[in-house]
Amino acid sequence: MVVAPGSDITLSCSFHYSEADDPGRVVLTWHRGQEVVHSFYYGTDQLKEQSPAYRGRTQLFPEQVAVGNASLRLREVQGSDQGTYTCAVANEQGSSQRDLQILVAAEYEEPRLVINMSKHPGLVMLEYCAQGYPQATVLWLNQSGGDITERSHTSQWESRG
Repeated sequence: MVVAPGSDITLSCSFHYSEADDPGRVVLTWHRGQEVVHSFYYGTDQLKEQSPAYRGRTQLFPEQVAVGNASLRLREVQGSDQGTYTCAVANEQGSSQRDLQILVAAEYEEPRLVINMSKHPGLVMLEYCAQGYPQATVLWLNQSGGDITERSHTSQWESRG
């Protein structure tokens, strides 16, 4: 799923349950690679081992765990949140896990290109302006379609505002 930086997202995850199951025996963990994103067991959040990168930004829906909903709310998504998340659940019905992919991206506006001719022969200054996330990949081609990126100098910077 694609999410814009700064927004909130709910990662959906469900598991098999029975009304006879003891909700206090559900062990639920969200992780990304080796990082613990959120843990829940003994009927409550267990955040002692939570990665500092997620502290204060995650939320389960505890009243929904008893009916098989292990979805996670992630607030204020950052570029560093991009990746594969795993929802792992164990209860009296067994264990299961599900992977979800997050891609952090924002819409791009139409790029703007400004051409400035230099006083030095053979030197042309091109200014390319694009907005969005992730940072654009710039490839320079000549009129024949040949790649001249290696023969050019390209600088990129982030503009705020």
